[in-house]
Amino acid sequence: MGSSTPAVRARQRAAAPATPEEEAVAAVYREVLGLAEVDIAASFFDLGGSSYDAVRAIRRIEGRPSRCSSRIRARGS
Repeated sequence: MGSSTPAVRARQRAAAPATPEEEAVAAVYREVLGLAEVDIAASFFDLGGSSYDAVRAIRRIEGRPSRCSSRIRARGS
């Protein structure tokens, strides 16, 4: 039988970015989440993002450095 789960069907219909703005946000999502591709119709959290990742993504989209990630990098150095 050819039935599949809703999650599998959703992945098969993954929507690619259609505008430069969507591509810019998708690029940030890929970078922050470490993904090869992003379905623009999927929720950030469904893609594996956490609240911390969301803050990092928003700061990058807004063009501001993330102070949280800077402090973490400084501690790890």
